[in-house]
Amino acid sequence: MFYEFNDDLITIDAANISTSNLTAGYVSLSNLCSLTEILHYPGGWGIMCAGDNTYSSVESVGDCVYGVLNIVNPSVVSSDSDRIGFYITKNMVLIVELFDEDCSVRDGFLSALHRFDAADMDLQRLCYSVFDTIIGGDSDFMQDMEEHIDSLEQTVLQNRDSRSFNSVLLQSKKQLLHIHSYYNSLEDILEAIKENLLDECTLVDLLIRRVGRLRDNVRVLSDSVVHLREAYQSALEIRQNNIMKILTLFTVFFSPLSFVAGWYGMNFVSMPELRWKYGYLLAVGIAVTVVVALLLYIKRKGWI
Repeated sequence: MFYEFNDDLITIDAANISTSNLTAGYVSLSNLCSLTEILHYPGGWGIMCAGDNTYSSVESVGDCVYGVLNIVNPSVVSSDSDRIGFYITKNMVLIVELFDEDCSVRDGFLSALHRFDAADMDLQRLCYSVFDTIIGGDSDFMQDMEEHIDSLEQTVLQNRDSRSFNSVLLQSKKQLLHIHSYYNSLEDILEAIKENLLDECTLVDLLIRRVGRLRDNVRVLSDSVVHLREAYQSALEIRQNNIMKILTLFTVFFSPLSFVAGWYGMNFVSMPELRWKYGYLLAVGIAVTVVVALLLYIKRKGWI
């Protein structure tokens, strides 16, 4: 389907596309081949769209910018990325649907067409509307991710982490790196549109700065995850050191008792305390005295 901006926004056929009016189009990959003779788009773009490469790319030839974009939904980790092809000239923005399971890209494109009045729409406003719709909800994800990282920090501080805590951190870091790469690709696309097609690009510059801020926020969040992982490792080491300290203290307490037990376990019949009626009490008193003295000494040193 194609839309022409004049005094009003009207639906037109591909055969009626005019070079004198701004046109927006949204087609499927299966319909793209039939538009070759009408649009005269570069053959390399058709190969990009038909390929199964999961990377975004952008090219500029003459007065057109084309490529593919994997749209990352930051708030849904497990979902497959939406994927579109784009072909932009001085008078046209064409979007090819490559993967859009929930129709979110198509709905966003249709809403972008009504962002400005049809009579005031130009290429800059149309590009701004389309790509701004793509990243529309990403700021909410940044806030949710900050709260998620804060909750992980509290988990570490309160020693409530589980065995899967490390895998949660690794998954968050992987997600943020993927989103960071996505914003880099999106910024490259907007820069190519700005340099090759636009004379005045106030809105596109605004969008580029917004993408840059989102990317910087992702970098900060990624650094926070790295620092949180280091804090988690430190907490594990402290916990292990405390366990070793407790085991060491048990060893210290029972060493004198083991010595006494070993001493009186020797087969010596000539030991005088064995014939003394208070000898047993003496041995018990020595053991208790040594343990209490060790306990007081350790507490005085602040080891427990």
